Amino acid sequence: MKLSMKNLLKNKSYLSYFFASALSMGSSNILQFALALYILDMTGSPLIYASILSIIIIPRIILTPIAGVLGDRLRRIDIMKVLNFAQALLMLIYAIFAIFYKNISLIAVYALVILLEMIEVFYNAAENSILAEIIDQDLMEEAVAFSKVDDGIVYVTTPMLAAFIYKHFALSGSFILVCALMSLTFILNFFIKTPFAVKVNHDEKNSFKSYFTDFKDGLLELSKNKFAKVFVVVAPLINFSFDAVCSVIITYVFLEVFKLDEYVYGVYRTITSLVSITLPFIILPVVKKFKPLKLLKYASLSIATCIFLMGAAVYYGSLDLENNAIISVILITVFDCLIISSVMPLNIATQVFFQKNVKDEYRSRILSVLRMLVLSSIPLGNMFYGFLANTFEAYICIFVGSLAVFITYPLILYLSRE
Repeated sequence: MKLSMKNLLKNKSYLSYFFASALSMGSSNILQFALALYILDMTGSPLIYASILSIIIIPRIILTPIAGVLGDRLRRIDIMKVLNFAQALLMLIYAIFAIFYKNISLIAVYALVILLEMIEVFYNAAENSILAEIIDQDLMEEAVAFSKVDDGIVYVTTPMLAAFIYKHFALSGSFILVCALMSLTFILNFFIKTPFAVKVNHDEKNSFKSYFTDFKDGLLELSKNKFAKVFVVVAPLINFSFDAVCSVIITYVFLEVFKLDEYVYGVYRTITSLVSITLPFIILPVVKKFKPLKLLKYASLSIATCIFLMGAAVYYGSLDLENNAIISVILITVFDCLIISSVMPLNIATQVFFQKNVKDEYRSRILSVLRMLVLSSIPLGNMFYGFLANTFEAYICIFVGSLAVFITYPLILYLSRE
């Protein structure tokens, strides 16, 4: 493993990809954090905040098949360069408006979210498929695990940074920072080389009929694998509740129910992110030892249990007793860290599985559709739980989320039966 990691870190293209991915993810997280604070400051409504997160499903569903086609027909690194430039330009325009017009309307926020999601659909179709073009498959497990460290570093640094920038420089400062990070990502993409890319036959790639035939063949081949069939059914169901509880509801609890400072929320996100940094290489032997299907079973039970305990902690914190909120925050942080330790092995194993088992000529199409199926449930869940939080107590919403995730376990057993 040490030798593999040494070879990986010598790969300049992978390191450029690593840092470009970190900056891209960091800019998205900072923007999402800033918009969450801005919307809650303006309205105090979890439903409106959830609706902002939910509208991304529209461009995601409409554009994903097109994005997958382009990702397989054009050079993926070129797509990433063009779209990074478009992101930076869009954020520059919004930053200028935010400087001159202090309060940006909700309509403008909706428009920004939709435009960025339209760009990200095409960007993700290329980025999620390009790793196999950069490194040899023998290094895939280490590369994916190291990328999770990348994720952790981003999640550690962005909450506190985003809270500081928003508090002292308002939304315009957040937009300027995001624009700068996206510009750096654009520059780094020029240092990424793709020696393992497979050249596409020009006659085939211009044939619309051939595309549908290849796409159908790729899905049929993928459907022969038991894990792939279970994953595309169960993962959206887990994400529907899991992500909404850990983002929309918990954010609402910290800022509106407990009335805590943005910095406290930032500290909570930073602590959970530190776990994301330390875990990947610790759990890599687990990823190599257990099959993805077994990890999926474990994750569903663990997530359901921890979400239930989160709900209990929120209920305790909502009681009108001295120091209850602080104790509740500590418990929520612990349970969130336990969720991360359950989800991360599954995430690494899943990414490695699809990178290795999907042919290069199908990869953007299939991975983009898989991503749409898995992630499109998140905005729907955000909207549903945002409505619940607007109607019921937060802890009730969390208990509902726990039950919804727990139901996926018997479903996994049923779908994976011999």
